[in-house]
Amino acid sequence: EAGLTPAKWLVMKPGDRAASACASLAYPLVVKVLPSESEHKTELGLVKLRVRTPEEVDAHAADFRARLAKPDAGILVQEMVGDGVEVVLACLRGTDFGPVISIGSGGVAIELYRDVVHLALPVTTEQVVLALKRLKLWTLLAGFRGKPPADVEALAAAAVRFGDQFIAATDVRELEVNPVIVRAKGQGLAAVDALVTVTSGT
Repeated sequence: EAGLTPAKWLVMKPGDRAASACASLAYPLVVKVLPSESEHKTELGLVKLRVRTPEEVDAHAADFRARLAKPDAGILVQEMVGDGVEVVLACLRGTDFGPVISIGSGGVAIELYRDVVHLALPVTTEQVVLALKRLKLWTLLAGFRGKPPADVEALAAAAVRFGDQFIAATDVRELEVNPVIVRAKGQGLAAVDALVTVTSGT
């Protein structure tokens, strides 16, 4: 509803085999552990990209369960999203400033560059675009080294709706989508990974 369309996905349960479980997905795939199992999947080597065969999916799933020492863990399998700019969208409640939205360089770059801006909610598309222009991220969004300009209009509109939905979901304390893949202008967005924290007792 916010315009952050998830990549097509499924969760493989113990005993599932990719040849049948992943038959509806288009290869190459991404295989990773669920956010509830590990918040820092990439750093721990618990994400595998460009997986091209069912046999590889099964092998990675078994390896991840062994490394987590959780033989019953669900393993997330997603279709690989094409080229685009990685952005983080995150909302947080309970700060001194009320609910805020954070927007910036996403993926593993979020902790490397700390190229993020924070805005009090609700926001307008104009506020989002002005904030983006203050970031190093803007160079990538505008088209860098021959890359096409990214769909900033779709990103700004999604950020506004994302923030509005967060305000309305009063039991959610934190909501993060990282990364959001911003495709070329006119092609919209894809959500690749998300983490939701609810208020205790709900």
